[in-house]
Amino acid sequence: EQILAVQFRGGQRKLEAVWFDRGNGHGDYYSFDGRSLSRTFLASPLEFTRVSSNYTEARLHPIFRDWRAHKGVDMHAPIGTKVRTTADGTIKFIGRQSGYGNVIIVQHNTRYQTLYAHLNEFAQGLEQGSRVIQGDVIGTVGMTGWSTGPHLHFEFHIDGEHVDPMAAIEQSP
Repeated sequence: EQILAVQFRGGQRKLEAVWFDRGNGHGDYYSFDGRSLSRTFLASPLEFTRVSSNYTEARLHPIFRDWRAHKGVDMHAPIGTKVRTTADGTIKFIGRQSGYGNVIIVQHNTRYQTLYAHLNEFAQGLEQGSRVIQGDVIGTVGMTGWSTGPHLHFEFHIDGEHVDPMAAIEQSP
């Protein structure tokens, strides 16, 4: 059952929301004055047990044993864990890329891109140019490419530049 409208009063606060159905089982909640109550980006593309490697300018590479930048966040999770797109967008690339293994790149608008790497498999029906909606399952966690264990490597790009995904998502509207 979908909640269509809600009003909550707690102390001095009053929260109100109404559901707008966009079709195909997707929709969003809005305030009564029309403001979206949805975040632009999900806090995480999957349910994970821990961050196994943070975004950093220098870390000891687990395979090549040299110091190099790690321009994403690695999220440890069992093989087969569902990976969701963090925001609406279009598949810019889906396929295999060297050290990333199976990878999907989603273009969210002219400024934002997210990258999901080391995937075990891709969701059926996805191809370059496919539209995805925030929360859509796009693949599953794997350990393809240069990976020492099952995890999702997640990157966030703004205007073509790598940024710390956790900081960028926290600062998004």
